[in-house]
Amino acid sequence: MTEKKQSDFVVSDKRKFTSEGDLRPETASNPAEAPPEPVPPPVPPPVPAAPAPAEALPEAPPAAAPPPPSEAAAGDAQQSYRASGKRIDERIAVAGHPPEGFEITFEH
Repeated sequence: MTEKKQSDFVVSDKRKFTSEGDLRPETASNPAEAPPEPVPPPVPPPVPAAPAPAEALPEAPPAAAPPPPSEAAAGDAQQSYRASGKRIDERIAVAGHPPEGFEITFEH
């Protein structure tokens, strides 16, 4: 009953160096792993000639930063932000979950 099956499965060692760090003789003469020939870099497309100075567009002044919002606009934005938070808390409460359960701290 102790029949040994002959398998077609063969394990081959593909390492290039021995455990001592020496180059294995099988890998030194392996022509199948020859490095590929370097590919020349692509040639960039020709750059069109620069337009004559008479055709050049006038430079636009650099864009300035927009002015900060007014006190009224900032207050409205803050009030709207807080109101949306309250609406979300109300929807969570209607679903049967207390909003406090969704608060995240470093301890929780």
